[in-house]
Formats: sequence, structure tokens, C-alpha cells
Amino acid sequence: MADVKISQLPQASLPLSGAEVFPVVQNGVTVQAPVGGAATAASVAALRNATPFAGASIYVEGYYAAGDGGGGQFYGVTGGTYTDNGGSVITANGGTSNSAWIRVIDGDAVSVRMFGAKGDSTTDDTVAIQTAISAAASSGYRIVTFPRVAQDTGSSYYKITSAIIVPSQIQLSGDGDAISYIRAQDCNGFQLPAGTSGVIFRDMTIIAFSGSTIDPKINTGIDCQGIAGSIVSNVDLIGVSVRGFNVCINLEYTWNTTVINLETVNCLTGVRLYGQSVNNRIDDSRFTADTYCIQTEKTPAGVRGEGLMLSNSLLASASYGIYTTGFLSLNVSNCIIDLIKASCIYTSAANVILVDNCWLACTTGTKGIEIGPVNAATAPFYYTHIYVTNSYIFTPLSNSAGIDIGINNRGISVTNCSFTTGASAANTYAVKTYYSPTNNGQSQITVTNCTSFNALNATPLYFATPNCVANNNYNMGIEWDASQGVPSQELAPVAVLAFNGTSGAVTKAKNCSVVRNGTGDYTVTFSHKLVNTAFIPVISASPGGNSALGITVQNYSVNGFDIAIKNQSGSIVDSANINVAVYN
Repeated sequence: MADVKISQLPQASLPLSGAEVFPVVQNGVTVQAPVGGAATAASVAALRNATPFAGASIYVEGYYAAGDGGGGQFYGVTGGTYTDNGGSVITANGGTSNSAWIRVIDGDAVSVRMFGAKGDSTTDDTVAIQTAISAAASSGYRIVTFPRVAQDTGSSYYKITSAIIVPSQIQLSGDGDAISYIRAQDCNGFQLPAGTSGVIFRDMTIIAFSGSTIDPKINTGIDCQGIAGSIVSNVDLIGVSVRGFNVCINLEYTWNTTVINLETVNCLTGVRLYGQSVNNRIDDSRFTADTYCIQTEKTPAGVRGEGLMLSNSLLASASYGIYTTGFLSLNVSNCIIDLIKASCIYTSAANVILVDNCWLACTTGTKGIEIGPVNAATAPFYYTHIYVTNSYIFTPLSNSAGIDIGINNRGISVTNCSFTTGASAANTYAVKTYYSPTNNGQSQITVTNCTSFNALNATPLYFATPNCVANNNYNMGIEWDASQGVPSQELAPVAVLAFNGTSGAVTKAKNCSVVRNGTGDYTVTFSHKLVNTAFIPVISASPGGNSALGITVQNYSVNGFDIAIKNQSGSIVDSANINVAVYN
């Protein structure tokens, strides 16, 4: 018909009932709105009593009751096959039908409350949450939210009784600042099957319960179940808190995980990496655990992970801050590892580990960094390469070591570090090595520019194998273990001297000071008092050796010794230069 002004339309022959409809476009969909106002339903159950027809629109006030966060706008569709999913597709019979009510969803997020989750700590929300995630994945919506509503007090949980399966390309999001709570009742929290990728957890707290007991330390909070040939990849955890589980975060064959602002509390293990878990990063996080804050574990077949970066994080109260076996490339920087009961960092058969700018306090344990022994048969394959720089290590108990290096490790550098032990603690060492009877003994171990405080007789460096070198350290005596034989000249000397063999002038005095008492007689005082003089000092002189030069040492003590460079006639040895190195 031709265009007609509204004022010129003929008067209706009958009064309007209010049930008549007119077309309205909503989000690109044309629906029929009642003339008398929008049609409403009190709940989703009430919506099922309304027969859908093409273009009809109805507003649902709540999933169960008005204002519970599960309501929304729906429109009717016909002429197809539709299956009720409890949230975004509703049919009159609750099953499969040729007509349905379709929820209008703005953006790319759906809420678990749209699918019937209550979050009241009592109702089992497992099915509702799983359905919301499955519906979002199949419909192209990437975000599933766990909102709070006005009546929430902050103590209400979304209760689940079996693990929620998370597919690829899904974000699970709380309501900000980890205040959306998921209560895992005698079950795992979330499970990512092998092959899953692109999953994000954001702003939520996952708590383990067993019966009415919180923090039972059983099950797993987030379980990434990759396997060889079908890894889990690209998982992000941002602003997530997990507590009370056996393992809070389990990463098996998991690649490219980014963890930011994670908190683990009251668990046995905070984060576990198993098998070939590669290129993972943890930043700005806090861990407390009973056994391991962070653990890496190789498979029984020896498959190991590689590439873990841990930075700007706090690890506390566990037996071990970091416990790693057979790992390749671990970088720990700007971290505090405190109140530890065994070792702040334990590593065994690892390769390429960097610890930089960290505070390590082993308050009730005996090892700051413990580098476990390597099997001599596999030692050629594990060139340890551990670098500890710019860090503070506190080990106050007796029989402890700031850095404890087991046999057959090699390539270890300690630079610019500070060590503190208990003021009355006995047998404590800044760096301690062990004798190995195999030919794969420790080698290439250097300690440079380090300092010790509050030590009994100055925290020593305990060197038991060749190729251990100490340079430019303060208040750190050196104790040599000669019980397996005389140390070789490869060991770092306690003192280095050089004399002019003609005039007797002292031309070099390293780690000591020298006073000349007369012709060829000198008193040497160590710069740092030694810890132990039970072993016979080894004097290495050149050229020609001790006997040829007539060099003798007397009155050897922790403070120093007397040395004479004389021939049998009592004259100064006739040589251009005499070099003397003293080993304890």
C-alpha cells in the first residue's frame, strides 16, 4: 500500500487488546513486540510454558526468580530442529523440538547463571557450568563468566562435584580480583584434555573441600593433561587463586603457559611441571605449600622439561621452594624464597640454571641451593652450568651450606653473592663441594666477589675436588679436604707470594700481607683467618720446586705462617724470581 500518515489512518473498528504485535529489529533480528508492552516470563521454567513462534520476543526476569542473574531477552524461532541446552536454547518440552526460544547474547560472553548455576555453596552447579562452557564453545562465544549478584556476600561458592572439562579457545572469567569462588567438592577443579589450546583462567578462586573440611590437600585444582604427541598449549592464568589441593596447578606435557598473579595456598604442591613441559613463564605470583612451591619432574623414561622462567615472585613455607630433576634451562630472578624447611632450590641432573637477584632464606633447613649428585655414568651428558649471581643466601643452622654441590657436577659460577650463617653455628659453609672417586669429579667451580657475615671463624669455602677457584672474596676462608690426597695445584691457593731471589724483596702478596724479619725470613698474615688447619699445608714453589729453592714453612696457623727462602749457607736463594703458592 502507499505511504499514509499516521494521523490519516482509519480508526480501528475494535479496541486494541494489547496482545497485538508489531515488528521491531533487535540486534539484527526482527521480532514481534506486543503493542501493550514487552512480554515477560518470571523464570526459564515459565518460558517453557510459552509456545515459541517466529519473531516473538519475551523477557525472562531470572533463571529461577527475578534478579538472580540468569534472565534475559529471548526470541522465538521455528522451522528447524532445536535441542534445549538449559540456557541459550529453550524448548517448550525441554528436549528436541521444531521451535525454540533463543537467548539474545550481547558480545562474546555467556554467564554460568544463564544456564542455571546458583553459586549458593549448596546447589551442585556442575552440570550448569559444564553446559555453559560446552554451549559457548559450540556457538562461538569465547568467554564464560562466573558473576556475583547483589545478594552475594563474598562467602558463596559455585559448588562442583566432578571436574569441569575445558575445551580449546575458551576464557573462564570471574568477577574481578579473584572474588568468584569455585568449590571443588571431593574432586578436581578443571581439566584440560590432551590437545587443548588457547584457554584462559582469569580472576577466580578455586578451593578444595572434602565433606565440610576446607583445604584437605587432595586432588588437583587445574589439571593440564597433555601427553607425548598431543600437548596442552597456550594456557594463561591471570589473577587466579588456588588453595587446599594436593597439586594446585598440574602441567603435564604443557607448552607456552603464562602465569601472572597466581596464588597457591595450603597445598602440598603449588605448580608441578611433568615430562616435556616447555617454555612456560610464571611472574608476579605467591606460593605457599607444604612440600614443593614449584616442582619439575621428568618421566620414568627420562623425558624432561625445558624452559621455565620464574620472576618477581614469593615462595614460602615449603620443604622446597623449587625442586627440579633433569630440567633444561631454568631462570629464577627477582624472587624471595623464604621460611624453607629443606632447600630453597634443589636441582639434580639439571642443565643451565640461572639464579639472579634473589633472597634465599632456609630458616629451618640446611641448604640454600642444593645441587644433587650426578651419576658418574651419566655425568658426561649433564654439564650442569649453574650460575648464581647477585643473591643473598641465609642458612643459620649448624651443618648447613649456602650452596651445596654434589659430586660430578661441573660448570658452576657464584658471583657477587652474600652469605649469612648463624653466629654460633658450627660446620657451616658458604659453598661446599664433595670428593668423588670417579674421574668425573666436580670441575670449573668458581666463587668470585662474594661476602659472608655473622660466621663462626668466617664462613668458609669447602673445596674437596680439583678446579675450584676463589677470587676476591671477603671474610670467606678456604678449607681444603685433603683426606683423599694432597690437593693439586689446580686448587685455589690460600695465599700467593712472589720474591726477588736476589734482593729478597716481596714482589707479590695476594690474600695476605708480608713482613720481612731479616735475611730471607718473613711472616705472612692471611687476609682472612682460615677455618681449619688440620691438613698439612702444601707449598708449591717455582722454578725448581721447594727442595731446590730451599723454602721452608713454620708456625702454620689459622692466622698465617713464617716462611724462609734460604739456601744451606743461610743466604737468599739466588734466583731472579721465586713464586710461592700456599694451599691448606
